[in-house]
Amino acid sequence: MSGIVGRLFREFAITLSTAIVVSMLISLTTTPMMCAYLLKDERTIKHGRAYQISERGFTWMISTYSRSLKWVLEHPAPVLTILLLTIALNFYLIDIIPKGFFPQQDTGAIMGSVRGPQDASFPVMNNSILELVNVIKADPAIADVIAHTGGGGATNGGNIYIALKPLDVRKVSAPAIIDRLRPKLNRLPVASAFLQAAQDLRIGGRSSNAMYQYTIQSDNVADLAHWGPILLAGMQKLPGFQDVSSDAQNAGLQELISYDRPTAARLGITPQSLDQSLYSAFGQSEVSIIYTQLNQYYVVLEVAPQYWQSPDGLKNIYLNTTGHGIIPLSSVSTEQASTTPLIINHTSSFPSVTVSFNLAANMSLSDATAW
Repeated sequence: MSGIVGRLFREFAITLSTAIVVSMLISLTTTPMMCAYLLKDERTIKHGRAYQISERGFTWMISTYSRSLKWVLEHPAPVLTILLLTIALNFYLIDIIPKGFFPQQDTGAIMGSVRGPQDASFPVMNNSILELVNVIKADPAIADVIAHTGGGGATNGGNIYIALKPLDVRKVSAPAIIDRLRPKLNRLPVASAFLQAAQDLRIGGRSSNAMYQYTIQSDNVADLAHWGPILLAGMQKLPGFQDVSSDAQNAGLQELISYDRPTAARLGITPQSLDQSLYSAFGQSEVSIIYTQLNQYYVVLEVAPQYWQSPDGLKNIYLNTTGHGIIPLSSVSTEQASTTPLIINHTSSFPSVTVSFNLAANMSLSDATAW
């Protein structure tokens, strides 16, 4: 059997096969020898009260089985009818019973992802995560919370790790705690939090905002940009689906600067000097280190924060020229605002979009797959 289920059953099959082989070897070799030494003549053994009681129980069990077996052999028609009905009932139950993969565990921990607007800066995300943490810590079932922003290739994301109090103290399961926190977190502005109970055994292609994933692939990003939002909107309308989100982030802000090469060359401005001027203003470059007796401090060069809050800060950039003094950047360049993907995810070297989701308590994975 292939796949994840095959890998799980292979362990069980090896264990069972090994046990049968060992049992066979013992039965054919050591068991007859042990019988010669351990078995005694029943006529010479005096048994106690416990043996006599258990022996009467075994005798009753054998006689009951004998009577039932005799009835079955004497009435083959109803027995075969019951057998066929049982087989038909099994097929019917297999078809209608909701199915899942692994049961959801309560390991005493909750993991969560944070997603903010695609144009959110680090200070905005930091303040938003602090608000999320304060709401989570106010829940009586929470022991500790750790959260951070950044990572994963995008600046508008983050992660939350929650340790729960012991089950006999909180008196409520981890999924119930998530259901209790969800409406409170959804009322907060800016960033959204997606929580899921931590599992000992996780199966999936990548980490995501929820327990289950559905991935589509394409050989070009344009198709994914078209069908990804359609898939996300459709799954958000399905009953029983919760925390539906997509890892596609195609609305990041981008400022394209096109410079006039002939004019810049006439003024002695090279592409390297233009790039260095922009990097010195916005690149947070390390220009020096201050050493003390106990520590060292990095000197980072950048403009004041109020000048990098919007693209208007580019109007304050000036360039040194050869023989023409200092000129503004706008005199040799034009600006154009556009959008760009914050990150392009791949699956097996192909661009992909993954929609992650959790399921309500009354929704099984088989029903979700059908939807």
